Amino acid sequence: MAVGDTAPTLLVQDFMAVDGPQRVADATLAALGHVDILINNAGGSRPMEIDAPEAHWVEGMTLNFDRHRQLTQALLPNFLERKSGAIVSVTGNLEPEVVNTAMVAKAGLVI
Repeated sequence: MAVGDTAPTLLVQDFMAVDGPQRVADATLAALGHVDILINNAGGSRPMEIDAPEAHWVEGMTLNFDRHRQLTQALLPNFLERKSGAIVSVTGNLEPEVVNTAMVAKAGLVI
């Protein structure tokens, strides 16, 4: 690493934990001082039967939408205070092939 370079910061956190997004935001700000770019990229496909139980929907929405929204919201004061920054949310295929929670959740991220 060259003189003046910033060392990488490694955060280990269960993003599905209720406090996961806030812990990521807090640890990142503590380590780096500010955030210039947030890339929301957690998620996974959740194909399921048409009569899938509510727990499957909740898990898919939590992973693919709720935690992204919570992390973004936790870092918004950082972006507003600095009057700069970028938020990029990576999604997957939104074309329905089967009943899939991820499609519904990811559609909410791009609106």
